[in-house]
Amino acid sequence: MGVVDPNQFLALLLQVKEGAHLFLRIHAKPSWAVQCISNGKHDLHLVAGASEESAGLLRECGPRVTQHGIQVLAAKVDAPGAHRARDYNRCTPTSEVAGATSEVGPSYRETSMNEPHAIVTRNLVKHYGRVEALRGIDLDVRKMEIFGFLGPNGAGKTTTIRCLLDLIRPTKGSISVFGTNPQTDPVSVRARTGYLPGELRLDENLTVEGTLRYLNNLRGRKADWSYIRELAQRLDLELRLPIKNLSKGNKQKIGILQAMMHRPELLILDEPTFGLDPLVQHEVLRLIQQARTEGASVFFSSHNLSEVQEVADRVGIIRLGKLVEVADTSALINRSIRRARIRFRQPVDPSPLLTVPGVSLLARGDGANVLLQVEGEMDRLLKALAPFPVSDFETERPTLEEIFLAYYEKENVEGVQA
Repeated sequence: MGVVDPNQFLALLLQVKEGAHLFLRIHAKPSWAVQCISNGKHDLHLVAGASEESAGLLRECGPRVTQHGIQVLAAKVDAPGAHRARDYNRCTPTSEVAGATSEVGPSYRETSMNEPHAIVTRNLVKHYGRVEALRGIDLDVRKMEIFGFLGPNGAGKTTTIRCLLDLIRPTKGSISVFGTNPQTDPVSVRARTGYLPGELRLDENLTVEGTLRYLNNLRGRKADWSYIRELAQRLDLELRLPIKNLSKGNKQKIGILQAMMHRPELLILDEPTFGLDPLVQHEVLRLIQQARTEGASVFFSSHNLSEVQEVADRVGIIRLGKLVEVADTSALINRSIRRARIRFRQPVDPSPLLTVPGVSLLARGDGANVLLQVEGEMDRLLKALAPFPVSDFETERPTLEEIFLAYYEKENVEGVQA
């Protein structure tokens, strides 16, 4: 294409359909920059980088436009006034790119901050023929939070994740990832995401290092190789071994490493600790917490309730394609069913206690010990205990697993009654 002046470059936009993308390359720009140039018909967003190595966020797949020794890495065409600047994590605004003085658009970091959620879905529905895999999923995953997606096999966890990345299309409903619709711009969404699939497929003829170098090249060499070695060491993964000689657990480590090695803004992990021994499971949970501390959002599915309870800020419980509960992990545990273990100084008849709303008898010992289940506040039970000769009173909070099973038992009862 050769060297063009700014007017020629803008004239090029008249030949481009709205929403189309131009992918170009840059050299010799001292700092990262985002630029919005408007010609009245389209807005053009440019991202400039320092070198081919650091500008490897996008592979070269289009013409080069050069002006005053500068080439453009990426250009996105939007409707006028949209100003949806592309961000590649280190952007700062500038007033001049490629020798053209123009209006400056917001940086990517500034644009991202305007969107408080990493993931939003509304009425997400997916049918496989007559099978309803998802039945109106509404999700709001906040930025810089760890969101645990709980459900047994077949509940719809993997289907939801695949819709988020546009690997499959929902029957209806809307999805937003950092304010972007993955159906209209899947490349942008995946560039900002680290993904661990539930069923990982690897080339058996490559080594671990060969696999990671290949995947890193596909991402434009965004990952720092020293960081890759650090992750491998923490996961106890030998990089020189061929894939075909690895156990299922070691292959799972590769999946975790490739999802995290480029430090993505969003981690989507489908059953990340599946097949790992307990020590490595604990290290993976530490890596997830570290990623959030460094600014990432984490969405991970699991049916291992203890690990979700350990690291998740909030929990979503899915059953048969329907989201039955979303709550803070601590609030979900605190507000739900509790056990009250009561010891009396002498045998008593606990029948008056069982008339308190939400209180039921779980076990009765010799008459001087009872185990009660309490739903809701403890205040009414404590008042009912006033005339009793209580010598000891102990409460136990339920585990997330007990709450999870309680939701499923409730759904089963409602299903039978229906």
